[in-house]
Amino acid sequence: MSTEADIADALLTHVGALPFSPPYPIKYPDVPFVDQPTPTAPPEAPAVWLRATILPVDNEHVGLDRVVDATVHAGILQVDVFHQEGHGEIRPAEIADVIVDHFKYGTRIAAGNLWVSVIAKPSRLALYHDAPWVGVPVRVRFQCIVAGEE
Repeated sequence: MSTEADIADALLTHVGALPFSPPYPIKYPDVPFVDQPTPTAPPEAPAVWLRATILPVDNEHVGLDRVVDATVHAGILQVDVFHQEGHGEIRPAEIADVIVDHFKYGTRIAAGNLWVSVIAKPSRLALYHDAPWVGVPVRVRFQCIVAGEE
């Protein structure tokens, strides 16, 4: 695989390892989502699902007269928590907090023979409405430094 594909694979695999029991369905980029729950009626528990999106930024070359020569691959992984609307903000916020902890600052994720690093504490953003769901985005800033890339 390419560097970018290795990075995406590592990040999405780490999303798939979130410690929820039972696991919530996850919508991955450009993959048919056959597990999307439908809203439930009380007294059943509200439906929940996650969506993972990778937002790469421009690569950056770092070097010092060819002594240090590397490319910084960076971006944002966004994991949206979708929770059935009408049940308040607390439960989706608690789910988002688990994601923040799973991708805590300093986390290093193997990507082939490279490492993807979480370079800041993930951010939980404001709740938004997308009927019949509410969404709570969690943004994870990452980078992977690759030596010797032209």
